[in-house]
Amino acid sequence: DLSFDIAVMDGNHESDYLRAELAAIRRLLRSGGLLVLDDVFDWGTLELIPHELEASPDATLIARDSRLGIWQLG
Repeated sequence: DLSFDIAVMDGNHESDYLRAELAAIRRLLRSGGLLVLDDVFDWGTLELIPHELEASPDATLIARDSRLGIWQLG
């Protein structure tokens, strides 16, 4: 079973593409692993992604600044 402790994503800046990437990454990230997203705050339609993560019962925002967010996924 392949799983990772951390995933750092700095890629495509389209929300639908990022949602698809997140779905794939979440299957590979171990419970309690960290998800780091770049360019999701103050970046057009990507601003919805952090709100969607925050609404998820298994995602906890650990830290953020104006561009970067770090979540722990359970």
